[in-house]
Amino acid sequence: MLSSFTFFSSLSSFPLFLSVISSLCFLSRATTSDTLKPGQSLSTVDGSTLVSRNGVFELGFFSPGNSSNRYVAIWYHDISPTSTIWIANREIPILPSSAASLTLMDSGNLALISSSAIGNVTVWATNTSSLNSTTLKLSDEGNLVLSVTSSDTRGDVAVLWQSFDHMSNTFIQGMRMGINTKTGARQLVTSWRSPDDPAPGNFIMGLDPNGSTQVFIWKNSTIPYWRSGEWNGASNFIGIPWLPLYSKGVYLEIKGDEKYYTVKVTNNTLQRFVLQWNGVESIYLYKTKEKVWEDSWDQPKKQCELYGACGPNGLCKNNGDMASCVCLDGYVPKSDKEWKASIWSGGCVRHVALGCQQNKGGDGYKTIPGMKLPDHTVRVQNIADSDTCGSHCSKNCTCNAYAFVPTVGCMLWCGDLIDLYHFDQGGYDLYVKVPASLLGSDHSVAIISGTVSASLVFLLVAGTFLWWKFIHCSKRKGKLNISCQSQQLSEGILRMRKDFSGPSQFADESEDGEKFELPLFTFGCLAIATKNFGTSNKLGQGGFGLVYKAYKLWYEEKASDLIDPTIKETCSIPEVLRCIQVALLCVQDLAYDRPEIPLVIKMITSENPSFPAPRRPTFTLQGYSSKKNGMNNRDELMSACDVTITRLQGR
Repeated sequence: MLSSFTFFSSLSSFPLFLSVISSLCFLSRATTSDTLKPGQSLSTVDGSTLVSRNGVFELGFFSPGNSSNRYVAIWYHDISPTSTIWIANREIPILPSSAASLTLMDSGNLALISSSAIGNVTVWATNTSSLNSTTLKLSDEGNLVLSVTSSDTRGDVAVLWQSFDHMSNTFIQGMRMGINTKTGARQLVTSWRSPDDPAPGNFIMGLDPNGSTQVFIWKNSTIPYWRSGEWNGASNFIGIPWLPLYSKGVYLEIKGDEKYYTVKVTNNTLQRFVLQWNGVESIYLYKTKEKVWEDSWDQPKKQCELYGACGPNGLCKNNGDMASCVCLDGYVPKSDKEWKASIWSGGCVRHVALGCQQNKGGDGYKTIPGMKLPDHTVRVQNIADSDTCGSHCSKNCTCNAYAFVPTVGCMLWCGDLIDLYHFDQGGYDLYVKVPASLLGSDHSVAIISGTVSASLVFLLVAGTFLWWKFIHCSKRKGKLNISCQSQQLSEGILRMRKDFSGPSQFADESEDGEKFELPLFTFGCLAIATKNFGTSNKLGQGGFGLVYKAYKLWYEEKASDLIDPTIKETCSIPEVLRCIQVALLCVQDLAYDRPEIPLVIKMITSENPSFPAPRRPTFTLQGYSSKKNGMNNRDELMSACDVTITRLQGR
């Protein structure tokens, strides 16, 4: 079992001491190699470093900020100021009065050895060993890999240890931030202690160990400080809907027991996600022309973005740079004294019992738009719309709220609503359950009057339509039927004669100055009109294959391959990619997943669009417990907090 941790050990053996001294002197000049062989070292004496093959990253000794202490680190080569992505000896620096070397031992162990007047100490090591030859190599991805080559004729290479498995405060392409759902082992990003001290600080960032797809920042290892909200399936987190992370190359992957986020950038843009010493996560993009790192995003920045800023059942709203808290309808502050003093951590408690808690009916919902949905959600499968989701919540008295997000599904909350934040822009509708007494008398009146009004309108429209149809059909009575058997194409105009294929069909649209419905053509008529269905008359085609191919390229960040080469050099790639994504949304399997035309226009013309990712095309019909799917024998749903199974029907 391999491990990497910092430890002290005294070197009292004289032969080993000679080995260390010889390794310190091995490199008399700074190296430009990307590899160390057994017995070779990097030293503070000569300033030697490793540089990856294409000059992207560099490994060596550095001093952070105003500190004179030295650390073994990996940073971006030839980019100023020094931006590290990994540090070995975070907890035990090399003091200014000491010399040090990073040495690959013959035994296969990579060790950082500090030499001073009082002796030599191993301050950090990989604790690896191998009887076969080992190699240490710095890749262009920034990964420091210690590998071993097998002694047999095949020469297989196995990884003994790699820096990507031991992240510091930075998350970049190729790294994995996740969890093993079987063993509980976690891959975390850990903040620095201060801008000048890279020792592990007060904040860590990682995937939710409770099973959700949320990313959390914790303070002091266990206290939630910020959360992202659930992953929407392809493009971003619903807790930060305005940040399209697919453009940053972020993906969620689940492979066996491993569930993790990783970054796959398809272009040459350098970017890094950094957990700052104060608990703020920042995204930096490198501007090659200006040769500077641009801080493109920070979270949390406002008080409302902190986890549970207003306590349970308290809703946080931004008031300029300050936050203000209000209790949800049906709730009151747990402590009036603390609430008035702007101490909101105690939150709110329900002051009017729900009808279902008193064996009564009449409970309803108050809608809160533009919300960051609360933590601790229960996701229910096979729910296709908001109404069905609400009905499911109503069947369980412990369900206090629900929300439906098309790309995520039906979400229920069966306890206190924690981390409620009203966004300044974007967000989702949250439906909070309240007793009938809080719905108001006008609520019932509105339902009754609305039902009556709708009924009257329906009767009026239906009557008008039937009257029009009667008059229209009377006027058409006796019109001659037309045949298409001897149709001719002349100058692109189809001249039709009598004998249509269907009953009461119609002739030319302008006949008698009236316009008629579209005719039904016979097969022979269509064959003549299309020149026997010639491909030259083909306008396009549909089908699973083409849609799936487009989706696959989009999901793999290769959607630009769909662009015609003749315009690829002159068009705006981001705008074309946006159009491709909108097109995929418009051809999703289920009609109610497709956006309406006003939304399509908004998505195409908006400067900063935020819209869902298209669903993966399927060969099956999805079985939802919904009136929309028209299934009579649908599965019965269980309790709100139970797990349901999605059943698939072949097409």
